[in-house]
Amino acid sequence: MKTKRGLLLLMCACLLILITGCSTTKEEKTAPAPAVQADKPMYQNGDFENGNVEPWALFTQGGDAQLVIENAELCVDIANSGSIEYAVQLYQDVGPLEYACKYRMQFDMYSTLPRNVEYRIQMNGGTYQAYSIKQITLTEKKQTFVIDFTMEQSNDMAPRLAFNMGYPVGKPKGETMDAHKIYIDNVSLTITDASNRIVAKEAEKKPDISVNLLGYRNNDKKVAVFRTIRLDGKGLDTSFSVYTDKGKKVFTGKVENPQQNDNAREMNAYGDFSEVKESGRYYIQSKIAGKSELFTIGETVYDEAFKDVVKMLYLQRCGTALDEKHAGDFAHPVCHNTPARIYGTETFIDVTGGWHDAGDYGRYVVPGVKAAADLLLAFMHYPEAFDDSLGIPESGNGIPDVLDEVRYELEWLLKMQDKSSGGVYHKVTCAAFPGFVMPEDETDELIISPVSAAATGDFAAVLAMASGIYEEIDKAFADNMRTAAEAAWAYLEANPAMDGFVNPKGIATGEYGDSKSTDERYWAAAELYKLTGDQKYHDAVKKMTAKSIPYGLGWQDVGDYGTIAYLTMSSSLQDSALAQKLRTNIFDGVRSLMNYIDKDGYKIAMGISYPWGSNMTVCNNAMLLLFADIVAENNERSELAKNHLHYIFGRNPLITSYVTGHGTVNPQNPHHRPSEALHKTMAGMLVGGPNSSLQDPYAKAVLINEAPAKRYVDHEQSYSTNEICIYWNSPLVYLMAATIK
Repeated sequence: MKTKRGLLLLMCACLLILITGCSTTKEEKTAPAPAVQADKPMYQNGDFENGNVEPWALFTQGGDAQLVIENAELCVDIANSGSIEYAVQLYQDVGPLEYACKYRMQFDMYSTLPRNVEYRIQMNGGTYQAYSIKQITLTEKKQTFVIDFTMEQSNDMAPRLAFNMGYPVGKPKGETMDAHKIYIDNVSLTITDASNRIVAKEAEKKPDISVNLLGYRNNDKKVAVFRTIRLDGKGLDTSFSVYTDKGKKVFTGKVENPQQNDNAREMNAYGDFSEVKESGRYYIQSKIAGKSELFTIGETVYDEAFKDVVKMLYLQRCGTALDEKHAGDFAHPVCHNTPARIYGTETFIDVTGGWHDAGDYGRYVVPGVKAAADLLLAFMHYPEAFDDSLGIPESGNGIPDVLDEVRYELEWLLKMQDKSSGGVYHKVTCAAFPGFVMPEDETDELIISPVSAAATGDFAAVLAMASGIYEEIDKAFADNMRTAAEAAWAYLEANPAMDGFVNPKGIATGEYGDSKSTDERYWAAAELYKLTGDQKYHDAVKKMTAKSIPYGLGWQDVGDYGTIAYLTMSSSLQDSALAQKLRTNIFDGVRSLMNYIDKDGYKIAMGISYPWGSNMTVCNNAMLLLFADIVAENNERSELAKNHLHYIFGRNPLITSYVTGHGTVNPQNPHHRPSEALHKTMAGMLVGGPNSSLQDPYAKAVLINEAPAKRYVDHEQSYSTNEICIYWNSPLVYLMAATIK
């Protein structure tokens, strides 16, 4: 889902140089590495006889090079060595490496210019510790390098082999290097001694009963999902019982309505135990499926999790010190408070504030706007779910804390607008991702990427939305947002052909690229019309919906935000024909979702493909169901939306809560820099979840044989399944607010 996250492959590459020692890491939580045989190759394409360079790849950070095959050797043709060792880096993902086994790395290498190169095999994520590292000296004469090492850390299913070929370590800074070529051939990585290999115990089998691991409110509908991998259904129970945590049987029910689930490669059936309403701790047991995890029944089962899911945004604050009273273990000094340079200029401006986007410390307008919009909509639609006691510095000021938190992001967004043109800068980051350090320890230069239509449209939309909400709280602030939103719209009108965004040269952080801006412009026009009643915005809405209606609740496609804005504005402002067209569009979308729900074994609106950030998709789809209820002024789809919340908290094929710190089984090793730096997992973060495309090396190594709905691994190296994002939490906030209102 998130194309930005694909660039974390580059992050992993650029960070290889940053950590040169071995340090203790968290205990491996995943299944053990498969048995290996002596001298079995753990690499691909080591002799280049086929004339291809794949799967070898280059990362450049300030350097300039290309890969070619010359005389059946791999040639790294370096035009510019850059200023740092990893400015040019050759790499391939290899493995697995197993604890206590001995390995031999061997390769031939030479250079047309004498120089040093750094060889590394290391963790491809997390702390990026090196398992084997060596500075090698190259000359014009081909040399064979043989490096023996013992794997002294726990098993790594997907380490990375890398050669840092940028500016050599030890060479005086500021000197220049001529263009040159480095050749490599006959690469091999083999295990030489597996006699000390430790055979890990098989992972404990999970129960075949899936429940919401947080639990259920007393009068909620309560349905457990039973499963078997036998698609003939013969592995399913016909009855089940509910027990208190003390072992007292309180209910017996039927397991019924078996259904094939292709997404999980299971047969599922369902046991309704809604009759169990007394508060307490329970488990379910049946003859074949076994015993479920414990869960709670009670009116407050969601309260603590909801608080943490919302407060996660506070803990992601940038540009301010987080004190121990409010942030606990995640307190830290002020970070990223230096002026930032506008890309391609020597102009520096203040853009402090906002939220760190995800597992990294970048601040991006496009996803930040989605997160803010979701929280504002949650407050607008379900205000009773929020109070003034979240435990942030603003708590107790008489304003719901969710609005205080969103304001922190809005104030940063205002700083990201170019005051002369009205356009909005796309993001502010360093040139590359940092190591797994605390935010105050990322001290490289901050660079503001150029203005984009997507950022400008999103900015105009959310500030217009916010202006109407904050008008009674702080009129001056609301007026400032209105003025800024209208200036952003004027910029879009003056630049009608402006579309898309790509990272400028030398910037390797998240791109959040977008090839079209029609949906952002539509959303902006709808919100500005709702706020101002100015006909020019209405004309723009009509024009952009004449042929097709923009859709989406993600960071890239945001059209449904425009539609819900239009359908919830005063009827006196609406064009009746257009309103009906938009209502039909919403209900058509919901019918498609309901078709997916009918076919899904866990009753969520997912197709056969689970995208990057699939848990955001789950929550977004639930939001759309709830939007339909708002438009229809009924509650016909609320139970379907709750199914998505049950899925997030454990009623899923992996029987795991996808929210850190909540549920009897939940993520322990998220791809999140503060959590890794402190060796303590921040509570309340929604991880990305199953990713059927296997978009990181670790996921590819351990999940290749899993069903789409099970392609998730709780490991810090798996950034495509186990990273966190502010705009994954935000639709969960909306869904939970609707549930606990």
